[in-house]
Amino acid sequence: MTKGEITDITFEVTGNPKVIPQAIKLVKPLGKFILLSSPRGPSLLDFHDEVNAPSRIIIGTHFSSQPVYETPYNPWTRKKKY
Repeated sequence: MTKGEITDITFEVTGNPKVIPQAIKLVKPLGKFILLSSPRGPSLLDFHDEVNAPSRIIIGTHFSSQPVYETPYNPWTRKKKY
């Protein structure tokens, strides 16, 4: 799919938990793995080899999990309308 290249950022959009172990391997060390979907069910992932050792960042994107206000550490926010 990536012609042998690894990515800075990979998005998981299928919602299929079986995709996660393969998709995270597309992310370069210190890259980001972003879960846009809501995978339900177990996913077998070697956390040490696929997350900790390469220092990959996993970001979940449920709207309710986003902060209201931006911080230096988290620019992804939800805007609150009054």
